Amino acid sequence: MGYESDSIVDNLGSMFMYLGGFIGLIAFVLLIRFLKNKYEWINKIYTYLANLIFWNMILRMFLEGYMEYTITSLMNI
Repeated sequence: MGYESDSIVDNLGSMFMYLGGFIGLIAFVLLIRFLKNKYEWINKIYTYLANLIFWNMILRMFLEGYMEYTITSLMNI
């Protein structure tokens, strides 16, 4: 991974796409949050995704990619 650019998109590469996917998934969870009281199966999906997203995926991704985030952040200062 080369850090020739000052652009965070170029430097993070696939990690930037993962962040975009997580933001999209969080938006989806927030949207189905309003429907969880109407349907039991949506409540199960909401509970599963909320536990997966907020307690596992994002934390694991930041722990694995902290060095890349640190380098790109310091380059943009």
